[in-house]
Amino acid sequence: MGEIATERLLLRTIDGGDITSLVEGMNDPDIVKFLIGVPSPFTKQDTINWIEECSRSTDDFLYFGIELMSESKLIGEIGLSPIIPHEGFGALAYWLLPRYQGKGYASEAFGAFSGYAFRNLGLRRLEA
Repeated sequence: MGEIATERLLLRTIDGGDITSLVEGMNDPDIVKFLIGVPSPFTKQDTINWIEECSRSTDDFLYFGIELMSESKLIGEIGLSPIIPHEGFGALAYWLLPRYQGKGYASEAFGAFSGYAFRNLGLRRLEA
């Protein structure tokens, strides 16, 4: 899967060091109201399960953690689910912890991630 670096962000595989940020984000009602299938409450075990699922990214599923490099901290996620390769299509999902919203991080992550999706995955269309 690799990594994607921008001026301020690193899009990377999520791992066990991200549990605190993931639990915080997935228990924020303003974040999860836009996501499908997130259990409430989102427990540490749910987080471990999610990290394992993300590590098995397939042709129809891909997620990156969004790390703020200046803090070495996961501040959100961005991904595609589903990816429909034969149609050149991917459904985009992303979220950021509230204190990192409104600072251009989502736009920066989207620009880098969409470029990756078009160049490396052969997609022609993304929907959010």
